[in-house]
Amino acid sequence: MHTNKGLTLIELMVVLGIMGILSAIAVPSVVSWRNGMQLSAAVRETKNGIEKTRIIALKTNAPARLEFGASGAFGIARWDPAVNDFGTPEIIRMPPGVTINANVGSLAFNGRGLLNSPGGTLTLQHPTGALCRQIVVASTGSSRIAESP
Repeated sequence: MHTNKGLTLIELMVVLGIMGILSAIAVPSVVSWRNGMQLSAAVRETKNGIEKTRIIALKTNAPARLEFGASGAFGIARWDPAVNDFGTPEIIRMPPGVTINANVGSLAFNGRGLLNSPGGTLTLQHPTGALCRQIVVASTGSSRIAESP
């Protein structure tokens, strides 16, 4: 009697073939999950920026402004009473490729936490174009996340 210890070449090829098929099935799911997580992180970061700007206005009882740039970033500017104008904004960057399209150039909150404008909608889009979400800001200063149509 002869006992075999180890794998034959055919057994090894079968195992590698099964692993290749499973990885080919899993990779697209992982990529779409990663894209969705990047967009979700950007939406949460932007909504937190809106809420932070509103809270700064309420705490200081002075205006605060959220400014949107073309580079997929936004900045929070505080009112500086020494110069009677907004100071240099604190820049917050989005994950790579995520863009912000705002129907307003900035969201300015007064000292009571209300918007100085009628409100606005921010659309965040992933570079693939398939993923898109909106943040709707009411004139009362509250914001909510909505799925984009």
